[in-house]
Amino acid sequence: RQAIVEARNSQPDLIILDLNMPHLDGFEVMRQLGKIIPRDTFLPVLVLTADATSETKRKALSAGANDLITKPFNSSEVFMRIRNLLQIRFLHLALQNQNQTLETKVEERTRELREMQQQVVAEAVKVQQIEKLEQVKVQEAEISRREKELIATVLKQAEIDRQRIETLANAERHRPIATAESHPAPARPHGRPETEHTSQTGRAEPDDPT
Repeated sequence: RQAIVEARNSQPDLIILDLNMPHLDGFEVMRQLGKIIPRDTFLPVLVLTADATSETKRKALSAGANDLITKPFNSSEVFMRIRNLLQIRFLHLALQNQNQTLETKVEERTRELREMQQQVVAEAVKVQQIEKLEQVKVQEAEISRREKELIATVLKQAEIDRQRIETLANAERHRPIATAESHPAPARPHGRPETEHTSQTGRAEPDDPT
């Protein structure tokens, strides 16, 4: 009755079990052991029995026994069977440890690869940002160049207009001023007296030729 408790607490490498026991027989113990032993754990069970029939052997192996020795048994044979089962047990434990080590390494490598992937993504984002900034700088430089060209064009046109205005002003200053002396009155027609008589109405009338 204490076999299950001992198997759970002491974590043995081998269980030697007799099929004929006073309270629980070996089959019931193996059934209960099957509930507490994980499926991926190899815990060998060596069964001792005085029943050498094929049915008992088949039933014991089906219940979870890894090997079976019939009574009376030879101590040398028991020792060799125990040694073989322990070797298999230790190989299984070594394989489990190796698998756990591999799983740990795989997890670490996976984490490193994930971190590297994140770094690559971050670097790619930085490169894209730098490229965008470079494009913005190029666009700003182009806009600045066009603005400078426009300002230069406006200044050039303003200088041309100033020169035209200055030329016109100089020409206006040197233009001769027209006077009465320089422009005499037109001569009267020949034969017409220069004096005019004023009629009673107040209008100037030409002299009577008679």
